[in-house]
Amino acid sequence: MEASALLALRQRDRAAFLEQLKASGLTKLGERLRYEQQLLAPPPPADVLSAARAHGECLLALRDLSRRDHAAFTRRCEAIGLRTLGERVQLEQTLRRLPAGALHTPAPRALAAGAARVHYVIASFEGYTKRTHYYPPPGKVLCLHLDQLCALSHALAQVTVVQAESSGCARTTAGYYSSCKHHFEGNPLVQVQRCENYGYSMGQWLKVYETYRDAFDYYLFMEDDYCPTMHHFDATLVRIYQRKFPNNVGLLCSVVQGSKAYDGPHGSRGCFPIHWEGSVFVSSETLRKLYECPRWAGDPRGWMDRLTSTEAACLDAMRKDYLGGYYQLTFSLLFTRIEHEDYLDVDSGPFGGVPGKPFCFPYWCDRLGLYFIHRGDIKKKKYTLEQVRASLIAPVQIIDEEGLRVNATLDLERERNPDANDTTELS
Repeated sequence: MEASALLALRQRDRAAFLEQLKASGLTKLGERLRYEQQLLAPPPPADVLSAARAHGECLLALRDLSRRDHAAFTRRCEAIGLRTLGERVQLEQTLRRLPAGALHTPAPRALAAGAARVHYVIASFEGYTKRTHYYPPPGKVLCLHLDQLCALSHALAQVTVVQAESSGCARTTAGYYSSCKHHFEGNPLVQVQRCENYGYSMGQWLKVYETYRDAFDYYLFMEDDYCPTMHHFDATLVRIYQRKFPNNVGLLCSVVQGSKAYDGPHGSRGCFPIHWEGSVFVSSETLRKLYECPRWAGDPRGWMDRLTSTEAACLDAMRKDYLGGYYQLTFSLLFTRIEHEDYLDVDSGPFGGVPGKPFCFPYWCDRLGLYFIHRGDIKKKKYTLEQVRASLIAPVQIIDEEGLRVNATLDLERERNPDANDTTELS
């Protein structure tokens, strides 16, 4: 609005200028005069584009302008220190003059027009855990995750880090949150939400949905130790989701585990029910349907703690022996009537992976190390660098060069130079 109002003033089109003010709610003469004086004041000499770039806000600011969401644009400018009207006008004019693709590589069509608002939610907990991996140190897991997000091109509407209550813990993981301070304070895209320590990661995810509801089109639920590897992962997930679920209702995860025959007269009561693994991508329409399900009485999050072996034979024992696994199962059981799908049958090539190779899902276990889970819950310890590159979501243990060197059982030099004069077989 500010740039168009300034243009009307410079063209001496008072009627158009007054129409702009009226649309913005400035009806009093004093307000109009002050606004006109601010518009005509010379812009500050500071390079506002550099300021916006330093905070990674250029794409988001441009998206706000393309949606004509001037209130969001103003808030974004104020958050990065551009508080005067002249600075905002200068940034708006500069962004509008930029050639297409000047800020980032172009995103796939699904999000290029800003059609979908994706909320990226990271569950976290600084209480002491049994993590024993050498790289990254447990206290750097969340920081490395956020660093990876900053290194990738995306159009996320918001990133929320959920901090579960840990005041009752005898020990905490040193540096877990303090190492992320620059992300929490310097990136307006990143928000922090605190909640009680209930339901492990899944309890945190649903708490965030209960806070924002339909403010976003999709929710990407992540744990702190898994993160995306490819540019425009958000657009990729939207496109896969819309292909898998034409009615926009369903649960897309990295890999579907368990069996639909886990119970019932023809099922084996010894196997696990269908459940997610890796990451969870859902539409707000799906979550709305979940919360409207009469069985959960508007509180599916509360029901995560109430399901017993009358629902699935394994639940009571799982709750006793492995509480995290129990919540993983009960979370998916809430979606019993909502289809689960994974993306492991989709060619990764068009999305920045390896042409002709489907997406893969690597899994990290401190005791067993790295292995890959394939469709049908098939686990394999042998893998190639190509499979790593075809992974849309991966554990932080292999997210960078150092992680691959320390944690992967790969001869990286040989994998990258398959034609080298070395005829020995890979182990």
